[in-house]
Amino acid sequence: LQRYLRALAGDPARSRYCAVRALCRSLAGNTVYLLTITSPAAAAAKRAVVLSARAHPGESGGSWAMRGFLDFLLSAHADARLLRRLFVFKVVPMLNPDGVVVGNSRCSLAGRDPNRAYGTALRGSFPGVWHLRATVERVLAEREVVLYCDFHGHSRKNNVFMYGCDGGGAGAGPRLRQRVFPLMLSKNAPDKFSFPSCKFKVQKSKAGTGRVVMWRMGVSNSYTMEVAFGGSTLGGRSSHFTVEDLKSLGYHLCDTLLDFCDPHPAKFQQCLSEVDVLLRQRLGRELGSGSSWSDVSPSELES
Repeated sequence: LQRYLRALAGDPARSRYCAVRALCRSLAGNTVYLLTITSPAAAAAKRAVVLSARAHPGESGGSWAMRGFLDFLLSAHADARLLRRLFVFKVVPMLNPDGVVVGNSRCSLAGRDPNRAYGTALRGSFPGVWHLRATVERVLAEREVVLYCDFHGHSRKNNVFMYGCDGGGAGAGPRLRQRVFPLMLSKNAPDKFSFPSCKFKVQKSKAGTGRVVMWRMGVSNSYTMEVAFGGSTLGGRSSHFTVEDLKSLGYHLCDTLLDFCDPHPAKFQQCLSEVDVLLRQRLGRELGSGSSWSDVSPSELES
């Protein structure tokens, strides 16, 4: 990662739209890096996207997905240029460098899981988490954050999927829209991403995760993306993910972000309608007269 970032900072073309700085120092003194990626023009009017990876050191697939995301976003591809014109990206490619260095599976040097500490993190115990949350708070004071996504690995499932935030009780709009981005991603990566594997219930045990805390701070589309260690069972596959598979997820996320924010809403509206139909099928019944999605609990939708 440090070699990658040094090459990036030394590239006169890419360094014009990518600033690399230290977000903070870890408990062991390692640098936690923050990348700000956007084209120089009209930054004040742009919405923001926040991405992070490697909170859990053993989930190296998340780093490869992040590498693919950065490779594409920093390229000369027309879609990459468009994304840089539309958004300000705040990216933390390795949130827990101490755990990576010493070979931990989930914990930092504090001996606890940093992805359960976003709600209560002390600056001195979880500096990366504390500073990332503070950064998002500052960004939210300036502009809308259209997407937060934390890249992880999963040891007990197959395929790629997302955890989102459906707190229940909201009207149909927010509950359906929360599911649109993952559905779009499943269409863009049909041999890797499984929409039926996505879960949106906000469990009490997950209250301290990045996605839940960012959602409660005001980021409507807040997700954990899980890349399964077991590989893909989709599209006729039954194989582990290759490095190229993992890197391609970064490109597909970029492609999906453009679909999701397209000013021509045909794709968005189509997916919104599909989500409504899929939820009714999962519920196993039509909503009764006078009732709405706000009357259905997240548990009912995921049972």
